[in-house]
Amino acid sequence: MNEGSETRPMITLDVRKNRVRIHKHTLHLLGDPAYIQFLVNPQKMLIAILGSDHPIKGGSANRVNTQNFDAESCVECYSMMLMDKLFEIVGDFDAAYSYRLVGEANTKERIALFSLNSMQRIDS
Repeated sequence: MNEGSETRPMITLDVRKNRVRIHKHTLHLLGDPAYIQFLVNPQKMLIAILGSDHPIKGGSANRVNTQNFDAESCVECYSMMLMDKLFEIVGDFDAAYSYRLVGEANTKERIALFSLNSMQRIDS
């Protein structure tokens, strides 16, 4: 896993819009994948992002379009099912806010892990 806040992956959960924003730096840590898949472990209170260059067989993968990135870009994924599952696990989302998660990346395995216990509310 990588050390230091400047090398750590980051995502933002926007509960109101059922949106996950994956920050550009996070995608770089995953090797700029063509596809990503979200994985959730309710017992360990984790959400993970798995990067791949090909669609993931037997799973649901999201295509990543990074052609028009600028310095502040991110990829946005919308999923009511994912947000409902996270709400089920965490239980105290406030839809008026977004939440930031800073995690750890395994660049060799192309996976980023985020603890749902470390969500930080972002005031709008």
